[in-house]
Amino acid sequence: MKVLAGKWRVSVTLYMAMASPTRPVTSNEIVTTREWVGGGRFLFDTTTGTIGGYPFWRVGTLGYSNVDRRFEWVTQDGINANMMIYLGAPNSGPSFPTSMTGTFTDQGVLGEQYAGKTIGQRTEIIIVSPNEHIFDLYFTPPGEPERLADRNVYTRLA
Repeated sequence: MKVLAGKWRVSVTLYMAMASPTRPVTSNEIVTTREWVGGGRFLFDTTTGTIGGYPFWRVGTLGYSNVDRRFEWVTQDGINANMMIYLGAPNSGPSFPTSMTGTFTDQGVLGEQYAGKTIGQRTEIIIVSPNEHIFDLYFTPPGEPERLADRNVYTRLA
């Protein structure tokens, strides 16, 4: 996880909420800082900026469970009113790329027809180089195929 620590410029592309797969909304006005907490056991993520003319923020904690041998990622943001919890598969190990899954109850972010429904979610972290990585977030609405919800491309600032 050391490669993910630091300060990053983020290029964000949203394909849901204020956007759609055919009309994505993008921003290069977002910055993420990730610092070690808990004696170096967890990376605390603070992300702020603007997208589509609106403030954007997220906080999150990324950790690695030595017992379950998997990554774990918990976030809170200004788009959803609930915490997003992602868990890697048990014994998936400490290497990248990694994929973590979970579910959340949609409050209508994907559209009114999904309000109150359980939505599958998956975050994939891809390390391109020590100075660039990607977080892809996918949603799977009930009875539908998985779809890319947003892509975050991080470029190291410090």
